[in-house]
Amino acid sequence: MVLRENLRLRGLWLVWGVYAVITFAAVLHHQPWRDEAQGWLIVRDLGLGDVIRQMPYEGTPPLWHLLVMPLAKAGLPYSSQNWLHYALAQGAMFLLLFGTRLPRVFKLLLPFGYYFLFEYCVIARNYLLTVFLLMLIACVYERRLQQPVRHGLLVALLAWTNIHS
Repeated sequence: MVLRENLRLRGLWLVWGVYAVITFAAVLHHQPWRDEAQGWLIVRDLGLGDVIRQMPYEGTPPLWHLLVMPLAKAGLPYSSQNWLHYALAQGAMFLLLFGTRLPRVFKLLLPFGYYFLFEYCVIARNYLLTVFLLMLIACVYERRLQQPVRHGLLVALLAWTNIHS
């Protein structure tokens, strides 16, 4: 029984490692799209109040912009946005593999689908925050009634990711 569980864990670590390597190479070679750069320019050039006022024109809540803003204001290069996004994607994948109670087949297949492998990891947009927060919510869902404030905060943050959420 212990051997079987050990093999399962090793398989999940292998999936996460392969996912991390593939997506690292993809982020390293990714050419930014205009909408990725626009978000960076907004937070680089505007103050906090102006960023919040700009969001209705962007059609998105401000959470992603607020996460990127410290990087831009600190004078870091544009690529730092991509590496923040990559780190969040790795966190979301870790939560999916090791924190959720999804069936094993989902854990083995989801990381290598188009959305998880490219759209949610390589393209630095706010969609990844939806995935990250949904994985966090899935991890704490069983304790939502015992810890309603934590669950409520995660759901509130989810509402600030994009209009789909």
